[in-house]
Amino acid sequence: MQGAMNAVMLHTISGEARSLSPHTLMTKLNTALVPRIESGINVTMVIGLINGVEKTLTLANAGHHAHTLLVRSGTIEPLVSKGMPLGMMAGIEYRQIHFPLQSGDVIVFMTDGIIEAKDGSGREYQETDRLHQVITQFTSNTSAEAMVSALINDATTFGADMTTEEEDDITVVVVKVL
Repeated sequence: MQGAMNAVMLHTISGEARSLSPHTLMTKLNTALVPRIESGINVTMVIGLINGVEKTLTLANAGHHAHTLLVRSGTIEPLVSKGMPLGMMAGIEYRQIHFPLQSGDVIVFMTDGIIEAKDGSGREYQETDRLHQVITQFTSNTSAEAMVSALINDATTFGADMTTEEEDDITVVVVKVL
């Protein structure tokens, strides 16, 4: 229920101000969520704005620790931006960071359900090199859809033998820069 409320809030605020920068949008979301969110609950989120003409990515982060990845020429670089989760405290002004892009770059956004998938011994996916192994197998001919499927399948296969009722959402968005 909380996720649905946050999605409606994001849609409403972003629809009112399509020209907002990521950090301004994040600040407005925080202001809207603080009085509405239960104590001890918060929302993590990353907002990215891609400028296809200037080939830049602008990120604002609200406590989302599954950092956006930039894949360029076979190397993987986490695009680290930091900020406090939404709904925790009023008056926070979020910052944004700009990253230059190049044709052929791949940007991977994911939820923490990917990096926190656990195997039977309790080891997290992010503690292994599997994510990097999957990504480095991609070629320029690999479709974004195939990349998403490969990442989700590997993370869920890794965590398949974990017997727990605690499940996390798993979402991956892949953007290929032309």
